Amino acid sequence: MFTNILIAMFVGGFVGILGHRVTHKKYIKPKKTKTSFTLGFFDDMLFGAVGAIGMVLLADTTSIDRVILISIGSGMGGEAILRRLDLSKQNSKIDTHIKEINGRLERELNPENNENNNNQD
Repeated sequence: MFTNILIAMFVGGFVGILGHRVTHKKYIKPKKTKTSFTLGFFDDMLFGAVGAIGMVLLADTTSIDRVILISIGSGMGGEAILRRLDLSKQNSKIDTHIKEINGRLERELNPENNENNNNQD
């Protein structure tokens, strides 16, 4: 069973790295900024490996062929989850920008409301 977990980890991690390469057209290295730390391609590798290990444990198979096939499929699934999370981050950024633009338009289109608010203060 331990060998199945090791095989799943390596195959799932490899599929995660391949998915990263296909998605980003290059390998993004880990980097640290002032406010955060980005894992780069390690993020995809970890999601692929963890997904593969989880699926192999759930399938409870002993055949190496099945372990490899399950690992490949779940590595791709881990990549899909990462893409979905990335899209939700982008959607929240878009929503923030839309609210900011709507506020600016409201102030520009209704200057008399802004003057009344400023006079009341």
